[in-house]
Amino acid sequence: MERVGQSGVQWGFRVTCAVGLRGTASTGSADLAAFVAGKLATLNALAGWGIAGVSGDRVRTIGGGEQLSADIAVFTKVDI
Repeated sequence: MERVGQSGVQWGFRVTCAVGLRGTASTGSADLAAFVAGKLATLNALAGWGIAGVSGDRVRTIGGGEQLSADIAVFTKVDI
Protein backbone atom coordinates (compact mmCIF):
# COMPACT_ATOMS: atom_id res chain seq x y z
CA MET A 1 0.00 0.00 0.00
CA GLU A 2 1.29 3.44 -0.88
CA ARG A 3 -0.14 6.74 0.35
CA VAL A 4 -1.62 8.99 -2.37
CA GLY A 5 -2.33 12.59 -1.39
CA GLN A 6 -4.03 13.49 1.88
CA SER A 7 -6.83 10.95 1.91
CA GLY A 8 -5.97 8.06 -0.33
CA VAL A 9 -3.84 5.00 -0.79
CA GLN A 10 -2.79 3.00 -3.79
CA TRP A 11 -3.34 -0.67 -3.10
CA GLY A 12 -1.51 -3.24 -5.19
CA PHE A 13 -1.53 -6.98 -5.48
CA ARG A 14 -0.61 -9.67 -7.98
CA VAL A 15 -2.63 -12.21 -9.88
CA THR A 16 -0.72 -15.41 -10.57
CA CYS A 17 -1.69 -17.37 -13.68
CA ALA A 18 -0.40 -20.93 -13.98
CA VAL A 19 -0.74 -23.81 -16.45
CA GLY A 20 0.50 -27.37 -16.19
CA LEU A 21 3.67 -28.38 -17.99
CA ARG A 22 2.58 -30.76 -20.72
CA GLY A 23 3.77 -31.04 -24.26
CA THR A 24 6.57 -28.77 -25.42
CA ALA A 25 7.83 -25.58 -23.82
CA SER A 26 6.39 -23.52 -26.68
CA THR A 27 2.96 -25.16 -26.24
CA GLY A 28 3.00 -24.38 -22.50
CA SER A 29 4.10 -20.82 -23.21
CA ALA A 30 1.28 -20.36 -25.74
CA ASP A 31 -1.27 -21.81 -23.27
CA LEU A 32 -0.04 -19.46 -20.54
CA ALA A 33 -0.09 -16.45 -22.89
CA ALA A 34 -3.74 -17.17 -23.78
CA PHE A 35 -4.64 -17.55 -20.10
CA VAL A 36 -2.88 -14.28 -19.17
CA ALA A 37 -4.57 -12.46 -22.09
CA GLY A 38 -7.99 -13.49 -20.77
CA LYS A 39 -7.14 -12.27 -17.26
CA LEU A 40 -5.78 -8.97 -18.65
CA ALA A 41 -9.01 -8.39 -20.59
CA THR A 42 -11.04 -8.90 -17.41
CA LEU A 43 -8.78 -6.72 -15.27
CA ASN A 44 -8.65 -3.93 -17.88
CA ALA A 45 -12.47 -3.83 -17.92
CA LEU A 46 -12.63 -3.04 -14.18
CA ALA A 47 -13.24 0.66 -13.54
CA GLY A 48 -10.61 2.22 -11.30
CA TRP A 49 -8.08 -0.58 -11.67
CA GLY A 50 -4.79 -0.55 -13.56
CA ILE A 51 -2.14 -2.99 -14.72
CA ALA A 52 1.35 -2.20 -13.42
CA GLY A 53 3.07 -4.97 -15.38
CA VAL A 54 3.23 -8.62 -16.38
CA SER A 55 6.16 -10.88 -15.55
CA GLY A 56 7.76 -13.27 -17.96
CA ASP A 57 7.11 -17.03 -17.92
CA ARG A 58 8.73 -19.03 -15.14
CA VAL A 59 8.42 -22.47 -13.61
CA ARG A 60 7.07 -22.76 -10.05
CA THR A 61 6.23 -25.67 -7.82
CA ILE A 62 2.54 -25.34 -6.93
CA GLY A 63 0.71 -28.09 -5.08
CA GLY A 64 3.65 -30.46 -5.48
CA GLY A 65 3.83 -30.15 -9.27
CA GLU A 66 5.72 -27.91 -11.65
CA GLN A 67 3.63 -25.20 -13.29
CA LEU A 68 4.49 -22.58 -15.90
CA SER A 69 3.37 -19.26 -14.45
CA ALA A 70 3.30 -15.48 -14.87
CA ASP A 71 2.31 -12.69 -12.47
CA ILE A 72 0.11 -9.70 -13.30
CA ALA A 73 0.74 -6.69 -11.02
CA VAL A 74 -2.52 -4.79 -10.44
CA PHE A 75 -3.36 -1.59 -8.53
CA THR A 76 -6.28 0.58 -7.51
CA LYS A 77 -6.58 3.88 -5.65
CA VAL A 78 -8.80 4.03 -2.58
CA ASP A 79 -9.94 7.16 -0.71
CA ILE A 80 -9.92 6.74 3.05
